[in-house]
This record gives sequence, structure tokens and C-alpha cells, in this order.
Amino acid sequence: GIREAVVILTRASGTGVELQELHIVNVQTMEEYAVESAENAVSQRVHSSVELRDHNRQVHIAVMIDGTTHTMDPKASVFYDDPAQFTKHLDFSSVVMYDAEQFPLHATVSGSVSPSEFVGDLDLKYVYEQGRFRVGPIKFEASSPF
Repeated sequence: GIREAVVILTRASGTGVELQELHIVNVQTMEEYAVESAENAVSQRVHSSVELRDHNRQVHIAVMIDGTTHTMDPKASVFYDDPAQFTKHLDFSSVVMYDAEQFPLHATVSGSVSPSEFVGDLDLKYVYEQGRFRVGPIKFEASSPF
């Protein structure tokens, strides 16, 4: 196949934040391929909800990816933050990291219920189709102890 140069730029980094962007260049022509951003794919294909149940003792988290639902029901006591302050949906905007060490290219996008409480990661695998790289399969994996 054609050799590409993969460039991962860090846009922001700090406590609870790691934002990267992915660029892929054809090394023969030096033209950049169109690459779907992880943020765009997540905003279009992933939906979530966070609900408090059982008098705020249980947290119900649902993550819907392309019509398939994954659920978690951890006890409120496993969280560091107060569940009453949690967002109503998982926030997938604080951690977006790309990995070019493995094939296929993939991105990890972390979901949080508060600025310091991350509950799971999305694993996005990239596919090359019709001259561009787009996000293919997306999987969700809960963080321990969830």
C-alpha cells in the first residue's frame, strides 16, 4: 500500500484533559488525507444518559452506540464526587487520544460524569474508505470499579 505519515498533535493537556488531533499525510505526494475527527464521530453516533435512582444511592448510566445500549448501575458510594452534582449525560470532550502504534489506527475518548470522575472509554477504530479515513466500529468499556 501507500506509505503515510501519521501526525498526532496535542491541543491541550492538563489535569483531567488530554485533547489531540490526528493528521495523515501521503508521503509521496505530501497531501493530507481527510480524517474524521473522533469528536465528530462521537457526537453523531454516541448518546448517553446519567440518572440517580433509589433515593440517590444508585447511579444508572446508559451509553448508546449506533443503536446498541450498554448500561452500568454502580452504587453512589463508589464515586469520589457527589452523584447529585453529576451531569445528565456523559461528557466525552475532555480526553481524546489517538494511537498510531497499532493497526488499525484508533482513538480513545473518555466519558465523565463530572470534571474529575471518569467512568469509561470509547475505543474508536479507523477505516480507510474512498480516499479518506473515517471512524468505523466504536466500543465502550467501563472503567473499574464499574
